[in-house]
Amino acid sequence: MKIIFKTSIAGPNYSYKPNERAEIEDEKAIRFIKAGIAKPSKEKEVEYPHHTGGGWYETSDGRKIQGKEKAMAAERGLVE
Repeated sequence: MKIIFKTSIAGPNYSYKPNERAEIEDEKAIRFIKAGIAKPSKEKEVEYPHHTGGGWYETSDGRKIQGKEKAMAAERGLVE
């Protein structure tokens, strides 16, 4: 689960500052949220290539490419 920390927190294997985002296992994230240490992140997972409008797509490396097929081919080249 993705969460955003409200306060600083540190443990033997981690250290987080206020407003820092983290991907934490669900059970631990829920404990942090209930304790008021963190809040759930409303950030959506973005799939690439990401349609930005007007026939343009953004690849995971930040390039903007016109045309879905070209963008998909470019993204496949990045992943492979």
